[in-house]
Amino acid sequence: SIDLDGLLIALPELDRPRQSGINVISQKRKVRIAVARDNAFCFYYQDNLDLLEQCGAEIINFSPLTDADLPPDIGGLYLGGGYPELYAGQLSHNNGLRDRIKQASRNCMPIYGVLLIRSHFSSMGEWL
Repeated sequence: SIDLDGLLIALPELDRPRQSGINVISQKRKVRIAVARDNAFCFYYQDNLDLLEQCGAEIINFSPLTDADLPPDIGGLYLGGGYPELYAGQLSHNNGLRDRIKQASRNCMPIYGVLLIRSHFSSMGEWL
């Protein structure tokens, strides 16, 4: 058997975020995060987006299906869940946006996304 009480007592004390609020990080300039929002990328937890805004981020929505470029002056990219496999053809033909995302990645822009997107599209010979 496992002594859970003993394990909990042995854990070091940590500063944990309070559920009643969040410490907002003071920034001179807001970071702009591009969030993919369309029929292909439509699953987001609103709490996550709210938390980003509470920490000083400005959320900028864009559509990987229809936009030819990423929004200007962004500091990060968020590709949520959804149905990219259903829109693989349309996404793979958006060469301008695909190239901008590749360039952003090569320039070390933080990109958060569903990990299976790359393997999904690579197996089709297109997209990232």
